[in-house]
Amino acid sequence: PRVRLEAVRTAALMRTPEAAERALAVLDRPMDRTLDYALWLTIRELEPYWLPEFQAGRLTFGGDAKKLAFALNAIGNKDTVKPVLALIDSGKVPHENLHGLYLLLAQIGGPDELVRVMTRPGTAVERAELGQAVESAIRTRKVPAPKEPAGLLSLFRAGGDAERSAVRIAGLWKVAAHRVMLETLASEAETPADLRAAALEAVALFGDAKANELLTKLAIRHDKPEVQRLATAAFAALDLRGAANIAASHLADNDADPGMGDM
Repeated sequence: PRVRLEAVRTAALMRTPEAAERALAVLDRPMDRTLDYALWLTIRELEPYWLPEFQAGRLTFGGDAKKLAFALNAIGNKDTVKPVLALIDSGKVPHENLHGLYLLLAQIGGPDELVRVMTRPGTAVERAELGQAVESAIRTRKVPAPKEPAGLLSLFRAGGDAERSAVRIAGLWKVAAHRVMLETLASEAETPADLRAAALEAVALFGDAKANELLTKLAIRHDKPEVQRLATAAFAALDLRGAANIAASHLADNDADPGMGDM
């Protein structure tokens, strides 16, 4: 810790935007009061060097919301959402840095900001990262559903990992308008296994009697053993004992089937 403390204070002497970024890397390790104060002091002293770069969109703190929040709080700006939105809307941010700002927005924004993140165009990899960032924000910060979660349709159409995130988000937000689609994805024989697993989890996230009924039906009666297994796993989130009983019954059926002896 003493070495890290000296490094943080030495960064203040460098007087460059990069020095602020390097100093903030201390947040990646455990902190104490002394380190916290040293970092706060360093970021304040480096404000004339890093803040203009941040305002120009050339400095995004690697998309790390924790570092951005610390930096803005150190200089007395506790609102982290408005500066990021202002940067995005300014049209001055280099294209290669925009994705990092949208990732930041997902980590700090509310319902409306998450919708904006979901509708951002980009490559398949970028859309997947944005979808996962929105999903993580809902799970960890309990961001409620917006009045109109239209951005989900954009993620659904993106396919791949982005689509799977959209499916789970629909469940986390309990979006009634997408429920039939989720149930169809969970039930149809042609649904790919990874997408089916996401849909089954989304159905379970509704957490009501209808979800219970569908998952029980799929776990017991579906023609495909793979679907039964995935439905049983999803059902465990609603009724662990019931899912265990279903799993036990499948094991008993397999033991009774001579054709399953070598499996």
